[in-house]
Amino acid sequence: MEVSRPSLRSGLRTLQAMGIITSRRGAGTFIVEGPPQLEKAPLEFMAALHGFTLDQMYEARRLLEVDATALAAERATGEQLVDMADELTGMFATLDEPQAFLRHDLAFHRAVAAGSGNPIVAAIVGTLIEIIWEAGRLKMEGVSLRESAETHRRIYEAIRSHSPERAHREMAEHLEHARWEQTEKATGDEAKPSSQGQRARRAVAQVPGQGRMEDAS
Repeated sequence: MEVSRPSLRSGLRTLQAMGIITSRRGAGTFIVEGPPQLEKAPLEFMAALHGFTLDQMYEARRLLEVDATALAAERATGEQLVDMADELTGMFATLDEPQAFLRHDLAFHRAVAAGSGNPIVAAIVGTLIEIIWEAGRLKMEGVSLRESAETHRRIYEAIRSHSPERAHREMAEHLEHARWEQTEKATGDEAKPSSQGQRARRAVAQVPGQGRMEDAS
């Protein structure tokens, strides 16, 4: 190819940073399959340098994932739905294994992002999730894994039923609750967030003349 080894190595490093290729020790260098994956080292360095907080990371996730979930309800392929279902099954199978559960949890979110049909969003979400995982920023103590699994099931069902509004709402509520568990629950500074469904039922109960029958409905 009439290219020097240093130039070739530099080019390969650049392609790897762009998420186009991946290198496996003892195997070689390969084109990345599926959604592109961004090199996380630059963002990890920025996070350490500027002191990104977990709350800021959750805010970024909400900005990206909530709309991505609504898109997934419109665009997800059958194969992508199978990927989500597999990770959901994995969550229910590892309710007694927090770290294994978390791996399925994060893989589910990556599958949803891929279902959006937007490879840019999928790449950014996947990179952000990977950084949170590797930084060990997620605390599983006191988290109800069954409740979390049920929340993910509702997200999946909304996507499978092609209901963008419901998918949008379910993901927004899930991420807000997850943020509360990771950042506010330990300090006791903020009450547990309620779902839109719970808020709607309370609003009905507060309307004069509305009785228990309306509230129950």
